[in-house]
Amino acid sequence: MTSRSRQGGYNYVWLVSYTTEHHVSDSIETLSSRKMIIREPKEEAWSCQVENEIAFLTYLAKNHPSIPVPKVYTYNIKQSGSDSPYIAMEFIDGRPLDCLWFSLTKTEKASVADEVAQIIGTLSEINLGGIGGFTLEHRSDPLLKASNCLKEDSLPSLLQHRTISFYTCLCDCLLR
Repeated sequence: MTSRSRQGGYNYVWLVSYTTEHHVSDSIETLSSRKMIIREPKEEAWSCQVENEIAFLTYLAKNHPSIPVPKVYTYNIKQSGSDSPYIAMEFIDGRPLDCLWFSLTKTEKASVADEVAQIIGTLSEINLGGIGGFTLEHRSDPLLKASNCLKEDSLPSLLQHRTISFYTCLCDCLLR
């Protein structure tokens, strides 16, 4: 079953539900229901944006497993003939935090804020070799496109000049 779930600034989003068959042995079969998201970029989205997102999600999943990101199952980044770009990725069930925030207790808010601060702290510690976008080169480190790079003596981080204490302070302000 397929249904258009949402439409964002750069993508049409489709929710796909399907059933898979698993053969445990010759006489035993199991069925499981699964869901995935297929995102089809709108014409305004550049192919480098799609490639950058896929490469970054893949990099985070491989190198920073403590940061929750959806698995990318398959993708096409090039527009060719009748094939259009898409990303097929894991569906993660849940509700948007902005819909829940005011119904959470102070303890629950503190827990969520702490988790977000930890994720942002981890992101701030990732050092890159230049400024630019991620590519889908098969490397263990992020590769920034040379045409988009500005080289500096120091390595820029994703979230420069921020520390865990900065984000802890920010979270404390949110909880007041």
